Amino acid sequence: MKNIILSFNFSKLTGEASPKYSSFDEKLQFYLSAFEDGYNLAKKKFPDHKIILLSHEYAITKANSVNAKILDYSEHLKIQERLKEFTRLNQNCIVIFTYAFAKEYRDEHQLSKMLKMAQRYQENSHKKSAYTVEQKDFENYLERSQAKYEHAITVVRNVCYLFSGGEILSKVDKRAPCFEYTLPNSSTVRSPLVQGSTLFQPGTNRNIISLNKTQSLAIEICADHGIGLLKSIWNKNKSQVTYHLILADSTFLNAKNLIGKFNLLCDTITGTSLIQQKGMNKKEAPIVIAIQPELNEGLLAYAYKYVKPEILHDSTISLSPK
Repeated sequence: MKNIILSFNFSKLTGEASPKYSSFDEKLQFYLSAFEDGYNLAKKKFPDHKIILLSHEYAITKANSVNAKILDYSEHLKIQERLKEFTRLNQNCIVIFTYAFAKEYRDEHQLSKMLKMAQRYQENSHKKSAYTVEQKDFENYLERSQAKYEHAITVVRNVCYLFSGGEILSKVDKRAPCFEYTLPNSSTVRSPLVQGSTLFQPGTNRNIISLNKTQSLAIEICADHGIGLLKSIWNKNKSQVTYHLILADSTFLNAKNLIGKFNLLCDTITGTSLIQQKGMNKKEAPIVIAIQPELNEGLLAYAYKYVKPEILHDSTISLSPK
């Protein structure tokens, strides 16, 4: 089956320069309306294609500016409810949506696991390589958490959910341990410090997912691509991944870390680019449309363009989208 990928850049609807929203519900509705408009356009032009709607890391943030990148748990549940409904009503589509949210734990059994996660973060901090950890965010987690938040620990999870047919098909956690935002309180740690984020609801947590019998897609979130997470675990003896998606807030495509026949970057700053491995048939390439919604006097307006694949000739270079 031929696929069309709608790559949404929501940077004009979120962040410090975004419009003022009366509530998170109002903000979320604009996102859903943008997805609806994109879906209807694609369905009209390409009625026989499967439609994949995706967005960059931190695709949606809070309606206010305080710790904006980290959603409340109630906001996380609203997103899940609305995107399940969207994919139930709009058939033959997949929504791939990435955001960060926080959840508080008070159960003693869970707290002991959380303390081990915090210790592991400190032990593995050197693995950040090129990414910098501010010392003030990194000072003795255990002492601060025991002194100020003895009975509760807040966990932040940066995760990509795949929705289709009214259900969650899969979810992919960001693994690279890095603080990229102001911590809500001194007892906050990143959740993907243990593979699978077992403290949250159970479910699949695979970076490589089958679309059908002949097609698959792989997902990396920002820094995971920079450290070559998928390249390090990908079994070359298996069939090549069809689509390698890199969903980022600010990163470059690193050619040596690409594993897909077709590799797509959706980035908040640099936008959307599509890289085709040498030797692939262009006829197999997905149709990719980059869409940037913005509000104009309270109404949604769109800038969009078709993204043509560039051919990767040298696997040792780093690619930066233009």
